[in-house]
Amino acid sequence: MIVWLASYPRSGNTMYRLLLHQLCGWDTYSVYNDPRLAKSGVGELIGQKRLNSRKLDDYARSSMIHFIKIHGRDEQAAEDTSPVIYIVRDPRDTIVSYAHYCKDIEGAQATLPEIMIDLVGEQRWLGWDNHVKYWTGRPKCKALSIVRFEDMLEWPVPMLDMSLARIGMKCPIHLQNAGMSNFADLHRRWPKFFRKGKVGAWRTEMPKDIETMLWNRYGTVAGMMGYVR
Repeated sequence: MIVWLASYPRSGNTMYRLLLHQLCGWDTYSVYNDPRLAKSGVGELIGQKRLNSRKLDDYARSSMIHFIKIHGRDEQAAEDTSPVIYIVRDPRDTIVSYAHYCKDIEGAQATLPEIMIDLVGEQRWLGWDNHVKYWTGRPKCKALSIVRFEDMLEWPVPMLDMSLARIGMKCPIHLQNAGMSNFADLHRRWPKFFRKGKVGAWRTEMPKDIETMLWNRYGTVAGMMGYVR
């Protein structure tokens, strides 16, 4: 069985995988196998296991549950019926975080505002709005659970339980609730990957003209997800 952990990049997918592993004891996977995470040590923290086959149908037919991270829509996932947990984040914070990732980890040479403009206008991942509409509107999906990054930060355990319940699942046991790694710990160990994890950081990091451009494009869908200007 596959459960897709779908998200636009920098929306909290890794944090959700951390909760699944540290609270429920479940391993997680990625269609990309995320070599940066494996090399840095984050992969071990989130229980990342390598997919041994690019034929995802093998995992879909398995009696075991495979929580698999995915961003795009064309990695053999478009037509299946597997349940989806969709992690969404305020697009303004998402774009700011993604811009820092492009510069600090991928080595982009442009300025942060230039990267933000490119991300708002690009179609690499469909665009934030179309990405949300695609993953939350797949007609063949058996079950859908939408998780807001902001709720995950504030109420990690109740949010995890509710998100699993929406797709008919239950965390077997909260293994390390008291000692689970918090964001401050993660930032201390991996400051470039777990950068801030704050709600509303865009207010001081995103230029007003870019915020206006972003909201003109994404505002309708952002409102559907509960975000306001």
